[in-house]
Amino acid sequence: MDWPMELRAKYLYTSLLFFFLLGMIACRKDTDKEQSRLKPIAVYTLGIPETSGLCWFGNRGSLLTVSDSLGKVFEISKEGIIMDTLAYTGGNPEGIAYNDKTNTILVLEENKKEIVEIDTLGNEIRTIELNIPVQIAKHGPEGLAIDTATQTLFVLREKYPGTIYRYTYEGHVTDSVYIDFASDFSGMYYDQEGSFFWIVSDESKMVARCNPSGFVLESWSLDFNKGEGIAIDNKERRIYIVTDSDNQLYIYSY
Repeated sequence: MDWPMELRAKYLYTSLLFFFLLGMIACRKDTDKEQSRLKPIAVYTLGIPETSGLCWFGNRGSLLTVSDSLGKVFEISKEGIIMDTLAYTGGNPEGIAYNDKTNTILVLEENKKEIVEIDTLGNEIRTIELNIPVQIAKHGPEGLAIDTATQTLFVLREKYPGTIYRYTYEGHVTDSVYIDFASDFSGMYYDQEGSFFWIVSDESKMVARCNPSGFVLESWSLDFNKGEGIAIDNKERRIYIVTDSDNQLYIYSY
């Protein structure tokens, strides 16, 4: 049917208005979701000072974390009990990841801006220099994660600006994504099932789930600060977070 020009203009205006309002509703839903809180499950006190970084230790059902004051790597249970202290001693470790393909552990050293690969006993295997530009020394690399399927490493810069760097396993930068949804970024976890990043912010007291481009898909507020490490259990829908200030392991459902 050949509509008159005036009717076509009204139809176009009405359609644009409809999609605008629909977009506003969707944005409001996202805003509401960002302000929601996770359901607390448990809190455990860790006998580890200044914990920072968290990951699963393969299929053992335990977790790995680091102490940036002691420079040590610890294996802990899901209840925060220390199961093992590895031989490795670093300078200022901030992140940790486990590679189930090589059965090795990767430790992110903030001050040296490098990743140290160690075996499961804590013996050093090699070092990867990151060459990350940092405007202020104390706001360098803070988080580490790995996609074991592609052997891709992800390094999270804290701020100025917040950035996710992608590295080959040999240590070559292939891409970087700027993120700005929080004041700082203190820990990360890569979810291989959905190809998501889970990122915790200390200063903004929040957890966000992002797509590979850094776009926030979901976010939740936290009732504490100094969240420094995060790990996800998709099967049980649990979020595990370690803190630097009070040395606690927080567990939430999502």
